[in-house]
Amino acid sequence: KFCREQLSEIDKVRIFITPGTRHPRGPGSFLSLLSTVGDTISIPSNGGQRTVKGWTEREIVNVPAPLGNRCTYYVVDVPDYYLQPIQFEVKSVDFKIGSEIDFLNRLFACVRWLKETFGIHNFRIFIPFFRVMVFIASFFGTTQGAVMVKVIGENKSGRKEMMASVFAGTRGEIIPAILPSLAVQMILNNDIKISGIVSLPDWLSKEKFVNEFHKRGIEFTMQ
Repeated sequence: KFCREQLSEIDKVRIFITPGTRHPRGPGSFLSLLSTVGDTISIPSNGGQRTVKGWTEREIVNVPAPLGNRCTYYVVDVPDYYLQPIQFEVKSVDFKIGSEIDFLNRLFACVRWLKETFGIHNFRIFIPFFRVMVFIASFFGTTQGAVMVKVIGENKSGRKEMMASVFAGTRGEIIPAILPSLAVQMILNNDIKISGIVSLPDWLSKEKFVNEFHKRGIEFTMQ
């Protein structure tokens, strides 16, 4: 929404998420990820649709320091594929995720290959193995985390690209919970005078958005 204020037309939105691995996940998280490996996903592309497979189209993205380069993949079907074209008339949407430890990314890619080659569909058999691997990786991992949104569009001066990043060198796992916690806090303080489903800038200004993140040790940059 903040980028939309500076662009008269948006052609493409690209979203990247990269979590840390210090805190091991539960079996539900693994089953959720494993169940999408190799599945087909229909995504908006150039005003139409194209099909991608879960855990494919590996791409290296540069996340602001101290995170650095991270490898990401198409992973799951997400609401952004549906909501972005409706709300902002976006023609193309990408949503990719990748672990900070690339070995784990490649393990999921191997599962996709097994599924496609041998028709394996009982992913529960992989859960104990992946839990052990992630537990071992946690000794080498961090609590860093980031969400990046790249917006490509047009304004009066011509073609423009904008990048908004929310990231943390530590405790990155709290990033997904910040907006809901802020909403609850503002409701309890009677700071929100509106009700129903509203866009983010209607109840949270950019200045307060940035300040609240900084209070919690989360960085916000826009380029």
